[in-house]
Amino acid sequence: MRSKNKTNKNEDVLIYSDNNNGVGIIQFNRPSKLNALRNKTLDFLEKYITEMNENDSVKVIIIKGSGGSFCSGVDIDELAGGVSKGPHKWSKDESVDELRRRFSQSHRIISMIYRSEKPYIAAIEGVAVGAGLDIACACDIRVSSEDAKFRSAYIKIGLFPGYGGIWLYQRLIGYGKASELVFTGRWMYAKEALNSGLLNYTFSKDDFQKKIMELATDISQSAPIALRLSKILMRDANTIDLEPSLRMASIAESITLSSEDHEEAMQALRQGRDPIFKGI
Repeated sequence: MRSKNKTNKNEDVLIYSDNNNGVGIIQFNRPSKLNALRNKTLDFLEKYITEMNENDSVKVIIIKGSGGSFCSGVDIDELAGGVSKGPHKWSKDESVDELRRRFSQSHRIISMIYRSEKPYIAAIEGVAVGAGLDIACACDIRVSSEDAKFRSAYIKIGLFPGYGGIWLYQRLIGYGKASELVFTGRWMYAKEALNSGLLNYTFSKDDFQKKIMELATDISQSAPIALRLSKILMRDANTIDLEPSLRMASIAESITLSSEDHEEAMQALRQGRDPIFKGI
């Protein structure tokens, strides 16, 4: 699917758009609830991630929030004692297995971000809590405003990190720090998150939006084939040994060395100009 300058707005759910510079944006849009996730949000999130992943004009995707916050996790109105129905709310007339199976959608969302061929940037202002933190951790790059703060939080309401946090946190910040976040449910502030490796950068609130777009645009201008292969093999490298990774690297590099984009890049380098990549 190809599109240019496309924007869809769904009040109180999500906004998504893509533009001429190859940057796609998925934006949580429930600022009055600190962008808490409800059932409808998850439906649209899965839909828009699928569209972005399949859209050849989009090279990199930003996930962000409205109203100065990223995402405060699952809406408590859709948890025990809440007034609304939701995929994580158990009824005593159903089995626990039925409840377990309803996690399939949220797990697809995490996997679709993590395993996408395209880089995802989490642009975090305000709070990233619970499932919101897990979504940010599934992204490839995390950037925050200087006042951002992070919290696993599940333990504080008697829950387990059901969106993949147990696996994601320790790969980013190590077992010890991840265990502390999960077992205590305490807040981690931006400076600590940066120092621990959870964040790539922090920016001032005044510069935040500009810096995020600069980073995304820089990535979007990379050679598309090399970018996709790099994302895939970077993720696979987390779960395989060196030797199979080297074999996969030889296959990937053979593809890039024989691409027109590589030839164009070398011509541009010798001519002192910027390359024009076509993804072929």
